[in-house]
Amino acid sequence: MTLNQREQILVSAVAGLVVLFATYLAGAALAERWREQSRKIVSRQRELASMQAAIRSRPQWLAQTEQLRQGLHRQQRFEQMSDLLKQLEDIGKTAGVVISARRPLPLVEHGDYRELAVQCSFEAGIQSLVQFLFALQTETGLITVEQLQLAPRPDNISILRGDIQLRALTERGGKAAS
Repeated sequence: MTLNQREQILVSAVAGLVVLFATYLAGAALAERWREQSRKIVSRQRELASMQAAIRSRPQWLAQTEQLRQGLHRQQRFEQMSDLLKQLEDIGKTAGVVISARRPLPLVEHGDYRELAVQCSFEAGIQSLVQFLFALQTETGLITVEQLQLAPRPDNISILRGDIQLRALTERGGKAAS
């Protein structure tokens, strides 16, 4: 059976379309893979650049760490929870903050270090509170404010009532962490 010229053209056109469609499908799948790989490469290049920047800044971090270590030797040391509570009371009196309740929280051990935690209720004006928080950050050892909740007193909105949760980092032997 021989095909006439018209049938040969149709068979050739259909075969060409089938090849073109198969090429399109394969090309689309490969193009999607290529885009995915390209995104991964860009992501990994960004990650590598950030890692290299971190490595380059290592000397600066070591210098800052050494400065902190030197500063810790001059900081307040807390032998036990009563030392921390006394320090908070002294700072509160100096700043004009009235600490009405103190509740020690459970001691948390971290290898060579431990955390002394306390939750306090207080009343203070905004200026006194700012002075108190500033003094906590500058005058004491490793005390951090974990949580602070404030509300105005109903009978006098210029006075704030609040609860504050503080943590102090100390060495297991009782000295401030260094």
